[in-house]
Amino acid sequence: MLTPLLFAMARGTRTEAARIVRYGSEYLGRDLRGKGSATTRVARRLDTMRRGERVGLVLSYAVGAALLSLAVVAAVRCVDQMPAGAPSPARLAAARDVVLVGSAALLWLLTVDGRYRGICAPLDRHRRHVETSDQEPSVQMNEPPARTGPCRSCSLRVAGWRA
Repeated sequence: MLTPLLFAMARGTRTEAARIVRYGSEYLGRDLRGKGSATTRVARRLDTMRRGERVGLVLSYAVGAALLSLAVVAAVRCVDQMPAGAPSPARLAAARDVVLVGSAALLWLLTVDGRYRGICAPLDRHRRHVETSDQEPSVQMNEPPARTGPCRSCSLRVAGWRA
């Protein structure tokens, strides 16, 4: 039940990152309020996010540590409460929770990344490609970005992060 949700989240994140790579600050700043160009509004928002990044990372690591501690508690209970003569299927069923919660904890801890870094990486990638391109990107916000295709400013393929 959790797998389709994770796949949907990964697909949505990949699509948003591809749009950031393709359109840059114009895409990010389209809904931000304030004065100035989209680049200025995005820079202010990124500065705010950078200042709050440490708190977000600490909270993410705390959630991962809590999941890992639940896995340890489940392992201790599994070993402690399992009768000595229990059949193998019963042992495997008891260890299932340990494996699932431990895997979720490891997955969480290995993929912790703050929102600031998650936005800056594709934005920097867009900037590098615009700088190395001969022409300015033509940004048309009325046209929805395609899931696949070249970056408007270079030949970068944005779907699935394949260059």
